[in-house]
Amino acid sequence: MTAVLTGTTLLFSATACTEDAVFSSSVGDETDPAAAGISIPADASIYRSSALGPDRLNVAAEDGSPMSFVDPALLDDDGNLPDGMTITEAQSLQVLEKIEALLADRKLKLYEVATVRVYLAADGEDGVDFEGWQRAYRRYFANIDRDTGRSLLTEPVETTALSSSTAASDSERPQEEDRDADASDTSGTSGSAEPSENPETSATSTRAPVTVSEIYPGTENRTRPTLVTVGVAEQPVEGWLVQVEIEAVHGKD
Repeated sequence: MTAVLTGTTLLFSATACTEDAVFSSSVGDETDPAAAGISIPADASIYRSSALGPDRLNVAAEDGSPMSFVDPALLDDDGNLPDGMTITEAQSLQVLEKIEALLADRKLKLYEVATVRVYLAADGEDGVDFEGWQRAYRRYFANIDRDTGRSLLTEPVETTALSSSTAASDSERPQEEDRDADASDTSGTSGSAEPSENPETSATSTRAPVTVSEIYPGTENRTRPTLVTVGVAEQPVEGWLVQVEIEAVHGKD
């Protein structure tokens, strides 16, 4: 398996730590996505996860395709992701949410994650999507400026997906209009009948569009873990574009 390590050279560093993390991290700038290094106290405990990939949630997609590992809640009626979102980003959001749930099961928090390792595979001829991974990563890590406290989370992407009840209402609308037309012809008052409106249908169709933040809200998190990003030639599961493993540092129980 071929692997290529990528990283960022930091020109200067300052020591900083979150309010609750038991480790300290050295960063070049308070808006940097990752730490240059971390310092762990001798009495701390470390939890290491295995590398996790996405689940196959999109059963409408071809089995073993990258799209089959994308949450269908992100997709529009034609099965497309929101404009600007990549498949790697969508898979990464799912994996990072799984990691947050895994930590919660062990009474741990994202701010206690000291190291993140991600293994990215290319999606066809487009190459490895490092930027898509970074966008997903910043929804869960390093998204608060620790100098100002300002959130660095980007505005949520708006999806075009509608609820299933809206789609059903839309598909039924022509039939309802045909029935109205037939009724008008039968009564001999063609043109005078007003189209009937279903209040329930109207309420559903005016629902605000779904946003990515509703599906994957992310977490405001000051922690800058060390970040290792590896481009790999293949993944253990066909269709996976991303695997993530973490190390969390916490106080002894």
